[in-house]
Amino acid sequence: MLKKLLTLKFALLLGVVGLILLGISAVTVGFGGSQWIVIVLAIVGAILLLLSAARVTYRLLKAESRTNRRIEENRRVSTRQNDALAAQLNELSQALKSHTEQLGHAVGAVSERLEHAGVVDIAPAPKPWPAETHGVGEQNKAKTRQNRPSISEGFPRGMAPAKIEVLGDRPRFEGLDFHAATQRLTWDAAVEERNYLPVPSSGSFTSIDVTNCVEAKIRFGIRLAKGQTASAKAALLTAKVFDEKGVPFETVLLKTPHHKYGSYSYLGGSSHAFSGYLEFRLSLPNEAAKLKVGIVPWDRHIELVNLLDVHTQALDPEQLRRRSARQVRVATILDEFSFDSFKYECVAIPVEPGNWREQFERHKPELFLCESAWSGEDSKRRPWKGRVYTSSNFAKENRTDLLDILRYCREHRIPTVFWNKEDPTHYEDRVHDFVDTAIKFDHIFTTAEECVQRYKTEYGHSSVGVLPFAVQPRMFNPISAHNRKRSNDVIFAGGWYANHELRSQEMEVIFDSIIQGNRELKIYDRFSGSGDPLHQFPDRFKKYIHDSVPFAKMRDVYCESDIGITINTVTDSKSMIARRIFELAASGTYIVSNEATGVREFFGDNVTIIDGDEARPFNVDGDEISKAIESNLQLVLSKHTYAHRLRTILDTAGILYDATAEEPLTIVAVKSIEEARASVQTLKLNLKPGRHGVVLVGDDVSPLESAQIFAELHGGAISVVDLRMWRKGKLTDAQVVGTAQDFLLCDADSLHNMMDKAAELSVYRSFWTKPIRSADGVPKRTVKHSELSLNALVGLSDVKKTLQLGSEMEKCDESTVYV
Repeated sequence: MLKKLLTLKFALLLGVVGLILLGISAVTVGFGGSQWIVIVLAIVGAILLLLSAARVTYRLLKAESRTNRRIEENRRVSTRQNDALAAQLNELSQALKSHTEQLGHAVGAVSERLEHAGVVDIAPAPKPWPAETHGVGEQNKAKTRQNRPSISEGFPRGMAPAKIEVLGDRPRFEGLDFHAATQRLTWDAAVEERNYLPVPSSGSFTSIDVTNCVEAKIRFGIRLAKGQTASAKAALLTAKVFDEKGVPFETVLLKTPHHKYGSYSYLGGSSHAFSGYLEFRLSLPNEAAKLKVGIVPWDRHIELVNLLDVHTQALDPEQLRRRSARQVRVATILDEFSFDSFKYECVAIPVEPGNWREQFERHKPELFLCESAWSGEDSKRRPWKGRVYTSSNFAKENRTDLLDILRYCREHRIPTVFWNKEDPTHYEDRVHDFVDTAIKFDHIFTTAEECVQRYKTEYGHSSVGVLPFAVQPRMFNPISAHNRKRSNDVIFAGGWYANHELRSQEMEVIFDSIIQGNRELKIYDRFSGSGDPLHQFPDRFKKYIHDSVPFAKMRDVYCESDIGITINTVTDSKSMIARRIFELAASGTYIVSNEATGVREFFGDNVTIIDGDEARPFNVDGDEISKAIESNLQLVLSKHTYAHRLRTILDTAGILYDATAEEPLTIVAVKSIEEARASVQTLKLNLKPGRHGVVLVGDDVSPLESAQIFAELHGGAISVVDLRMWRKGKLTDAQVVGTAQDFLLCDADSLHNMMDKAAELSVYRSFWTKPIRSADGVPKRTVKHSELSLNALVGLSDVKKTLQLGSEMEKCDESTVYV
């Protein structure tokens, strides 16, 4: 009952009753009531009010006390939890330290074991990157951080991102690794880091080392000075890039070019949007060495946080020297056939009038290759139709997009190459004037050797070379899709051009000679069904005509017979000959041609030339045909593919790559120390400079003998590896074979013979990815399934299958070509 009387509600009720009693006493006085009654009522009412006030005060004080006790209890609980967590973290730290030390000892022990057991890294190790990367600047100090900070780390508390601007897409690079580095710089070394400093009217600038970098991301803090109002053009962000000699680039890194600052973008907006940290990502040109960035007040006074974070992505130059030509990024304007021929030999980036800038900024090409294109890569849309050549028929400049690309390449130090495949026919053509376009490029290649000197004397161009047509072995090679026996027919795939009288006369003589030689003529008419009289073959040849064949099936056409015909429109050039002659040779087909200087220059007597006004029976000995086929095949696959043409272009343009990167690595399996010694001698005599060889010690050799072989023979260009360690996974593939992709895998007895035939086998690697063997007792270019074994040119997966490494524990059959 007492507890109930002490409740807050009861106290309030007492107060109300007290007030009522005081009110009654006041009324009683007004009506002249008894004095004692008034006094009693007033006293009782006052007491009730005092009791009510006391109770309310008590309740409030009690509530406050309870709250304070809860806060104190929570603080004690939190303290206990923090202490426990700190203890756990300390325990984990000690455990991690202990495990790290144990791991270090284990790694050291394993390394020592592997060193004694024959672990070898075939590829030369890349040079280590420096532990610190410093900016080189005006009034700069650099502090390198090994770990990338959070986006706002290091800036004053509460500073938020004011504006994020990305200038240029992130470049894409296939097959290359990057070194990421962070530089922490200050605008003024005399001012404490993170403090605000006013920017003078002349601006604040800093220089950043960007050697070998492809990208730089810059973050800094900024705000309007006190009392300044918002402006869309409060300040300028400037950026200018220099090469290692201090020569500035013309590259426009930001939105607007400027003769003094290089380029700039306005900084501004509302006061809230402007005050914060800004971040810019800049795509850097080739050969960039120093980047100078600055902040210049424009129509407002501004302040900068004395801190600048720079994140860079850099390429190791050694990677560029070790990579294959196929990893070079090339922007291209090529017609469909040329693009299909080059696209397997590099990272080809086709560009069009509407997307070229986007493609350049995204993929960062190292080279721009343009040919005398009529359409461009898409033969249906024809994006470059009438945009590569100039013409006396055009009133206005029609090459604006191409000229803009050349200007961009000059600004970004991207070498430019023009391949004029219309020489010599169109050299003096002013209606389709490719020559005027060619002379605007850094380097010119022409299909006609006779035009080289004319470019130099008539136009004063200093870099002019010859680049004939070639073959793409992935499209044309001697392995028929049907693996069938070839016929004795003589194949011609092409068209009749009545308007080219001399060409038509020569074709008639050749066709009549074939017919008189008792061979079947087979014509695949390019214009079959067209009805155009200009393209109608003479009536006497119509019985030999077959419908046209899609280009994708031309290899099978060339491979269906031993003999094919090519007709050259240009006959007096030393280097300009039709593409078809290279395609026939690569297809393993004997060549019959009209008289042409270039044919004799390239193929000598391994081609039958039919000339004159009268037909003579075609009759060539079968052995002579076979020898010529082999000679021509080796010639084109070893010297006249589009891989060779691309290397000529890269060498002229000064692009770094390793010409030997795709050569096979020789691995010889040995069964004794005597075989190992003999194999090492053979390797040393036959390996090219800079190449390595691997002596693989097999299961027949005891561990003790294996250690002896390693101690005696390992070193220099020779690596000794124990097969058991590789098989058990104690050696990685990279430790054994480095970056090699193809391998001459053989035993000790066959090593010398295999190395002699390495070049002959390797040319087939341009189109055949499965095992390649020497055709000893097997018809050449036979394809059949055979069990994987030594003495073949193979890829890494077939090496592992042959040696039963890793998960490849069962031998299996593979389609093998015998050459």
